[in-house]
Amino acid sequence: MKTVLAVVVFLLFAAVIGGTVQAQAFDPVGRYDFTLTDSRIKGTCPMGQDNSGSLSIVKTAGGYALTYVQGMVCSPPKVCHLPGQCRGNECTFSTTVPVDNEGGKVTNSAKLRFEGRGATGRGRSVYRHPSGYQCTWDYKITMTR
Repeated sequence: MKTVLAVVVFLLFAAVIGGTVQAQAFDPVGRYDFTLTDSRIKGTCPMGQDNSGSLSIVKTAGGYALTYVQGMVCSPPKVCHLPGQCRGNECTFSTTVPVDNEGGKVTNSAKLRFEGRGATGRGRSVYRHPSGYQCTWDYKITMTR
């Protein structure tokens, strides 16, 4: 009975330690190739479309930052730099940037779930004009290292 109890305690301890190590091993930092598919546009702005390119994720003092390096229109460049946070293997990135001299702003965001050497999720770009006009581009994003 003591032997069985010792084995059960050992297995529980190993499972807890193994789960802790696995949770700590998640690291989204790196360079990825991405593909945008299933684009949907609402409004008449000249928004994006299905495309591909590369991006990088770096660790920052406040969490992480995703930067589209190639394959996205970045005008101004800050629109392609999205600060974010991760909880487990799910990360959310978002930024809002003024983009014109009329007070219009674009909010770019991405919600990603990392598995193995890549991630999948949804992205969104929303342009808002101070007069109330708005247009939105939603897309599926797939990333691989």
